[in-house]
Amino acid sequence: MLRGSAQALKLNEDYPFSETAIFERPGVPRLHFIRDCYAGDPTNWRIPNRACVEAMLQTAGFELFDRPEEEVYLCRCEAASS
Repeated sequence: MLRGSAQALKLNEDYPFSETAIFERPGVPRLHFIRDCYAGDPTNWRIPNRACVEAMLQTAGFELFDRPEEEVYLCRCEAASS
């Protein structure tokens, strides 16, 4: 399940501590915290935006090669494709 911006910005590897405006831009990885429940389901605690899902998959070592639907990612393990 994705919520928030459907954009996924290409970000720098690092930003100075003084940079705060980047966090307000659409397309920055964001994970929404659900305090009680969402859609009647109390196990929905966190909901990422598109940029967050893609960043988490890439950080975990996956290469994204297709997105046939908005919330479906086809990936391969980067280590296995080398």
